[in-house]
Amino acid sequence: MKKTGSDIHLTLVQVVMSAAVALFWVSTSHALTASADVPLRDPWVPADTRKAAAAAPAPVATSGADLKKQVELKLKKSFDAALVNGDGTLSAAQADAAGLGFVVKHFNEIDQRKLGVVRFEDVTRFMNSRGARLD
Repeated sequence: MKKTGSDIHLTLVQVVMSAAVALFWVSTSHALTASADVPLRDPWVPADTRKAAAAAPAPVATSGADLKKQVELKLKKSFDAALVNGDGTLSAAQADAAGLGFVVKHFNEIDQRKLGVVRFEDVTRFMNSRGARLD
């Protein structure tokens, strides 16, 4: 089969276009790889805030006994903030008002003494019985 001048021209255009597309993808992928190493900055964060955040120590991952202690302290802080009468006990209404949904939902199970109030020790005992492992 004999190729005409227009067939040769068409083939030459296809080769040039293929090479241009390949060159474009190579240059684009290189640019994307290079830019992935540079962190993006939020332009709306003030420079002083950005510098303070960069100077702050990185957070340390907590695990094991330290993590259990953090969880218990956070729970204790929430429980203590809900206390109204200073005797260390919390009623279901007080727990509800403080947003302690877990305590409200399981109040009757936590209040094993059936006094209508629970202590922090009652909450931790209940949570431990459900597998929480608080000290």
